[in-house]
Amino acid sequence: MSKVLERNSSDYDLNIRYIIKGGFWLYSATVVQSIAGFLYWFILSAIGGLNVLGYTSTIVSLSVLIAGLLSLGVDFSVQKFIGKSLGNRDNDSLRLYFWTSALIFLGIYMAFSTILLFLGLANINLGNIAPKMLILTSLLLLLNYSLIFHGVLIALIRTDLLLLSTIIGSVLRFIVGIPLVIHGWGWIGATLGYACSPLVMIITGTLYTLKRIGTKIAFSLAKAKEVLHAGFAVWFPKAIFIVGQWSSVVVVFSFLGASETGRYYIAFAISTVILMASTSMIKLLLPVLSSMSDGRKRIGWKVLKLSLALSTPLMFILIAYPTVPLSILGREYMLASDILRLLIVATIPLAISNTVVNLVFSYGMYTKVLKIGLCQNIPRLILYIVLVRMMSGLGVAISYLIGSITGLLSSLKVASDVGFKIAWNDIGKILAAPLVVSTVAYIFPPSLWPILSLTIILVSLISYIKLNVLDKYELKAIVTALLPRIIAVKLNSIIDKLVDIFAETES
Repeated sequence: MSKVLERNSSDYDLNIRYIIKGGFWLYSATVVQSIAGFLYWFILSAIGGLNVLGYTSTIVSLSVLIAGLLSLGVDFSVQKFIGKSLGNRDNDSLRLYFWTSALIFLGIYMAFSTILLFLGLANINLGNIAPKMLILTSLLLLLNYSLIFHGVLIALIRTDLLLLSTIIGSVLRFIVGIPLVIHGWGWIGATLGYACSPLVMIITGTLYTLKRIGTKIAFSLAKAKEVLHAGFAVWFPKAIFIVGQWSSVVVVFSFLGASETGRYYIAFAISTVILMASTSMIKLLLPVLSSMSDGRKRIGWKVLKLSLALSTPLMFILIAYPTVPLSILGREYMLASDILRLLIVATIPLAISNTVVNLVFSYGMYTKVLKIGLCQNIPRLILYIVLVRMMSGLGVAISYLIGSITGLLSSLKVASDVGFKIAWNDIGKILAAPLVVSTVAYIFPPSLWPILSLTIILVSLISYIKLNVLDKYELKAIVTALLPRIIAVKLNSIIDKLVDIFAETES
């Protein structure tokens, strides 16, 4: 799939199709991970109760938080340089950028994982974080080395391998974690089960990159400076983003305890699925845009529009029926309904902001990326401390939403500065149809949610076609990208006729 970046960077339609297909695999990986995680937490709650879920989710969140702070933005900046190398067909630079970034990552993560391990073995408490929690955080932190392979596979548009590793890792999570909890290991066993997923990602990423990039390890001081310079410029806002995103779980645990943490974490996990629905394709923009010499803004807007059109109906379904997924875990989780609604609303401004960030980073405008990150996450962090004591998990969700809005406002200023135009008329059309149907859904009994959810999807898609939000060429790109190539070739003429029929209904 990385061949897209080795072709002429002006091949607009080809880039769009590869982004759609790569985004589909990436989102599929997120859905598999979320469903598996949902089932995992459900079984854990049934076996060990909310405390097991609360302790485990806190350890996971803490490890992700620390990993993000230590990344120095390398896992993100390497995507730009790999994309650029592929666009220039420079395999030597590709190899140097990868190995240099991988070695930097390895050194940092091993060092800090060792520090956490030492603190845990020394029986030191950090606030409410007990020594055993520190030891397990050390393990997960080391396994978060998988971030470098996650970034590289995105840069190479091999998100199908991300899906494969997610499936294998999720299966192993059940095989390892559940028996350990049943045999009395509690949250320790649950955490060890969770560790299977990043471990599989490391194995998959290592095998593929050795095959694709080569086994000759090399380190370039010049490349290291390049990667770190770009990474440092994006690291600070990214670090604040991760602090803002994952510290919310740690803050709830510190102030409100394990039970409230379990409810908030589930709402946060579900909202992440929706966020990925709107940003899976957007995440692939950076390496693609970095490989291009022109047409970046046009592709950026097209991907943003397609992402919102495909994800917005799902957003409004969960806004209308948040209790449906929450009730699966038990009635106590339904208390997180309003939290889930607020977190889902936050995904719309985040999708726009992420698009702008990828665009300006591909241009090398790192200061503008920094500005967006600061405006998004500083208000979020301040409000966490203020509102969590007053409103519990709901206060954290409100803080998260407000930070997303301030980040959006900043990104719109940056977009205006670089001449990136957002067609608000189209975004309004994308939001209008599912909003109307989901509002009407409140009139009917909640038991009708399957019918009304399907209605939201169908009405939205028909409206997008009739209102020309999606034209026939975009529909063709979606169908061609998502169908297997052999089938797509055979059905090409049929697809053209069907799409033409839809297009005619616009008039």
